[in-house]
Amino acid sequence: LLRTVPAEAQLNGSHTPGDFGVQSGSQPQPGFYAALFYLRYDADTIKGRDGNIIRPSPRAPWSIAVAAAAPLAWYVSKSKILGANYGAMAVLPIANASIEAPAFSLSETVDTSVSDLLVRPLDLGWHTARADVTAGFQLYAPTGRYERGGSDNIGKGMWTYEPFVGTTVYFDDKRTVSVAATAYWELHGNKKDTDVKVGQILLLQGGVAKSFLGGGLITGASYYAQWKLTED
Repeated sequence: LLRTVPAEAQLNGSHTPGDFGVQSGSQPQPGFYAALFYLRYDADTIKGRDGNIIRPSPRAPWSIAVAAAAPLAWYVSKSKILGANYGAMAVLPIANASIEAPAFSLSETVDTSVSDLLVRPLDLGWHTARADVTAGFQLYAPTGRYERGGSDNIGKGMWTYEPFVGTTVYFDDKRTVSVAATAYWELHGNKKDTDVKVGQILLLQGGVAKSFLGGGLITGASYYAQWKLTED
């Protein structure tokens, strides 16, 4: 529902916007979990670093669409570290993209391919009657295709390191009404074959939710915001 981004155009990071919303500060109960995310992003406007729309003529069309399917595997152990359950997670997105900008004589389609691998080797979860807390570390490996200046890149061509901490607070004894917030701090290595480094990024995402049927059905609203802490 809400996304805050800088007005100046800069390179983006590796984190998928809004991948966890409601109850983002909660680790699941011990066990093995598998899921499949489907993501799609569409845009029809190009903006310059000052926020102005770039278009040779007022009616010149332009669009971009990115779609991805991301299989997820998440394991939570009964073992404890500092009173928290230990877990680990891995996600391997498979994505494609299409760009159409006739005004710029540009039309490109990117073949479906493996994007950058997300690995979370440290996932800690604490649980109390009215709140959950999660903290850990994850990284993005540059497994997706990337070449400097390439028009068919599907990865970011860089390592990204991301510590995080979050909480979900419940407002009733049955834990059916909640508000959550999780903060991520993105740190990046240089892009492949360049001395370009994406600036540090602070992300905040979460949501408010109401669960029904013993938690089997959840409805709510999510938010996502990001700030560039340092320039590229």
